[in-house]
Amino acid sequence: MSGHAQPPAIRLGYEEATTLLMAALEQPESARSAFQARIRQLQRIGLLKKPDGKAYERFSYGLVELAALATAFRLMAAFMLPIVAVRYVSERWADFIPALVAGLGPDHARSRWGEGQPLDASFVAIEGVALARLGQKAASDTRYDGPLGLITCHPDNDALSKVWGETTRQGIVFDTRPYMSALITNLATLETVSEEQVADEIDRLRFSAL
Repeated sequence: MSGHAQPPAIRLGYEEATTLLMAALEQPESARSAFQARIRQLQRIGLLKKPDGKAYERFSYGLVELAALATAFRLMAAFMLPIVAVRYVSERWADFIPALVAGLGPDHARSRWGEGQPLDASFVAIEGVALARLGQKAASDTRYDGPLGLITCHPDNDALSKVWGETTRQGIVFDTRPYMSALITNLATLETVSEEQVADEIDRLRFSAL
């Protein structure tokens, strides 16, 4: 991910961000302590970056930060090691953005993408061979600095069949719609958040890899 030059239009605190993430990922309240421990681990190993000169400030969470954390959790749910999930989200963020914006829903995607851009490519496919290699290496080393596998975005499962023919059936495929649509809906219902702020955050997500 980039340094996110544009500051969040929405600045949620840690507890409120946790609540939204758990709802989007359908986690029970009884798992809150373990869930927060995983958030802290992901941040500690570099998933989110604080602005230069503000190392001692607490994290603020807008749509970009929530989407990054939720995507990392989705990768770990598919048995990806945390350090590998952080590398994918951090270094291949631009590859995820079309699927993340599409996952917000067609109305949001249509209002933010120009002509010729994908509006429904919410499915993410990650190359299986590279994942196996990454997992084996990361399991034995604290860090893995080798190459990452191919990431592609697709509108449905039918479009993914060709991908599996070209890679392997051991990769990861997931749909961003369940958690991205929940995130944007829950953000929009917060009393402290305006429609303009939600629109600004969607734009910030779209351009967050620049």
